[in-house]
Amino acid sequence: MSRYVHTVDESRILSTLERFERMSHGVIQDLRDTRNRIGFREGHPAPIDLADVAMYLDMLVVRIEKTVREAHREAVELDRLRNDVAAVRRVLGVAP
Repeated sequence: MSRYVHTVDESRILSTLERFERMSHGVIQDLRDTRNRIGFREGHPAPIDLADVAMYLDMLVVRIEKTVREAHREAVELDRLRNDVAAVRRVLGVAP
């Protein structure tokens, strides 16, 4: 009995998911864990179905939303720090 071999398109999907993780601020464990379940059943290669892709996209949305919230929080803090530095410079009479 031969084992399932991923199709060219399934291999492209798996490769793309792996490439995304490499460019996403290092390895994101929750995405990696989810990707490792795509195209495998009980540790053996299996056809990739839409439920697999949807599961990954759901996890991706959660991670992107978290990253956006963190970036917004950091941007607000940076803006506050810039305003504080500008205020101190004005008090000291130092040109910006």
